[in-house]
Amino acid sequence: MIEVAAGTYTEQLHITTANLTINGEGTDDVIVKSPENLTNFYNSGTNDNYPVVFVDGGDGCIIKNLTVDGDNQGNSNYRFQGIAYWNAGGTMENLDVINVMDNPFSGSQHGVAVYAYNNTGDLYSMTITNVDVADFQKTHSR
Repeated sequence: MIEVAAGTYTEQLHITTANLTINGEGTDDVIVKSPENLTNFYNSGTNDNYPVVFVDGGDGCIIKNLTVDGDNQGNSNYRFQGIAYWNAGGTMENLDVINVMDNPFSGSQHGVAVYAYNNTGDLYSMTITNVDVADFQKTHSR
């Protein structure tokens, strides 16, 4: 388990470890804020996708008690996402996911707050409890 102290952390999280818990002190106290340019991505077939918090292949990852703030960085990160579980499963609990959009807001077909998908044919389960989403751009198909 990783306990996250109060603060604002401007970074992209890329989690590849199974059965890891990331526990913040609360949505008002811990903010994971998108940097201007995200470097880690996954490809969903024909497009690269750039999540602020990226769970990649780690089944059983729990993220709880924090805010993921996209900081309106969609212009720099096409196919922008707040939290993505890619070929992974786990739990999202007591989270706020905000500002996953362009600045200014546009009609661009990206800016997804929460995304979960896999292309392995394996079964993954997701539990989502008390996750509030606000100010996201738009959804898109794969």
